[in-house]
Amino acid sequence: MDHVRKVNIFDLITTKIDGQTVYTNVTDRYDDLENDIVYEGRQPKYENEISISWVVSNQVNKGIGDTVEVEYGTETKRYLVTGLSQSIGNLGQVAALTMEGIQQLQSDYKGSTLYVYLNNIKNKDFIKSIQEQYGDNIDETLDIDENIESQTGMYTAAVFAVMVMVLTITVLVVVMILYLIIKTMIIKRKKEFGVMKAIGYSTIQLMNQISISFLPVIMTGVAIGGVLGYFFTNPMLSALLSSAGVKRLDFIIHLPTILMLCVSIIILAYIVSLLVSRRIKSISAYGLITE
Repeated sequence: MDHVRKVNIFDLITTKIDGQTVYTNVTDRYDDLENDIVYEGRQPKYENEISISWVVSNQVNKGIGDTVEVEYGTETKRYLVTGLSQSIGNLGQVAALTMEGIQQLQSDYKGSTLYVYLNNIKNKDFIKSIQEQYGDNIDETLDIDENIESQTGMYTAAVFAVMVMVLTITVLVVVMILYLIIKTMIIKRKKEFGVMKAIGYSTIQLMNQISISFLPVIMTGVAIGGVLGYFFTNPMLSALLSSAGVKRLDFIIHLPTILMLCVSIIILAYIVSLLVSRRIKSISAYGLITE
């Protein structure tokens, strides 16, 4: 058909692995799939191989190089674990077999689900077209992009909420700490600032002097935070989403965005320092003398 780039058989069946019920993918060639959920090892290539998720691995206490007992229907066979995978679907309890592998358990097994890759057409438009042409022969169609969006929507919202909360707390902490420190400094150095104003320093010069004096500490803290954010965002999110079946994330961390946030925090700290330092305006040599 027009706009079809490639098609794979990709079934999802229920098997039992060492007594645990597991949702198992079946396809001819995993190399042709564009989304490899295996993060350690590889997907199965031969009829005696299987990959399992880290959730299943923990449940059956088996890993790469071990053999597991797979039950499907009335048949049971042993398979070699070649990889560990992750999935946010089906509570992370997933596995993968080749077509030849599942036929070891059911010799007449044939795939019933086609995984279709498209070019230059929207999924919904293609689904409408294929239903018009072959609707009587198709049990069901599923828009994978829409399905993924619905599955990940709650996790995306949760991560975004955490990000906003952390950013808000960061801003509040910066503002409150600078306010307390600068207010205390002005009270303790009130006479010194009065003398400096008497010998010719303007209020804005003293405000800038105070603000600039905090920049080395602020820049050091921001640099440390930026480095930690760049290298530990994926591990933190992996831990946050582990209950959903995620073990290891590999999101692209956009360095310019990290740098932009760091620069923004530095600018914010400088502006807050200037605003808090405006209390110096009320200090004068005359006022100190009269006191």
